[in-house]
Amino acid sequence: MRMKKFARFATGWALVSVVAESTGAAVALVAAAVSWAGVIPLVVLEACLLGFGQQWLLRRRSAGLESGWLKATVLGALLGRCLQFSADSGIGASLVSGWPIAVQIGLGAVLGALVGALMAAPQAVLLSRRVPRAWAWIGVRAIAWSIALPALMLAGAWLASISGNGLGALVCALLVTFALIGAFVGSLEGVALAALLRNAADSYGRLDSTADRLSRGAPLLTGSTMRAQGK
Repeated sequence: MRMKKFARFATGWALVSVVAESTGAAVALVAAAVSWAGVIPLVVLEACLLGFGQQWLLRRRSAGLESGWLKATVLGALLGRCLQFSADSGIGASLVSGWPIAVQIGLGAVLGALVGALMAAPQAVLLSRRVPRAWAWIGVRAIAWSIALPALMLAGAWLASISGNGLGALVCALLVTFALIGAFVGSLEGVALAALLRNAADSYGRLDSTADRLSRGAPLLTGSTMRAQGK
């Protein structure tokens, strides 16, 4: 039963990520956003889709844990994406574009880790109120995006190479690419968070069990103490 609950939560987390990433990609394609005025609404849209879906999953998994999750997700997304788009559109981006592909991928991994950490930080603050070792969530999302962002870079080059095959092929390839990356990120994050929540439940369960045993033993201890004093 516990494994089914674990798998259901992780799968749901991955599906939410797939929907959010694919929808964001589709809207970006339609809007053809090329400026900050267009980017920010897209970031908020993607974050809201993630936040609402994840909030629903958290409510089912551990009622009360979802409080404030949507706001934390939106804030983290704005922080992380602002760093990402600033790096992509800055002077350094044009300089790096001439470097070997391996170096670009390495820098993309570092940037992805920073982006993931920023996106996770507000969420980790919320988790820390009820989940032991909640700060590991920052590391989890940093690892996920240190892989996902370079993958997006490679996907971008591939999409550019097939753009001559027609709009239909480009749209399909774009949606599939973002769905796969969303599935990877969501699966890794979902499994990690499910494990954190399970460990938290085990910890609280042990505390409750200990407190229960102590409360049952208290009358016996009191009785023994009274008899000893009577002697």
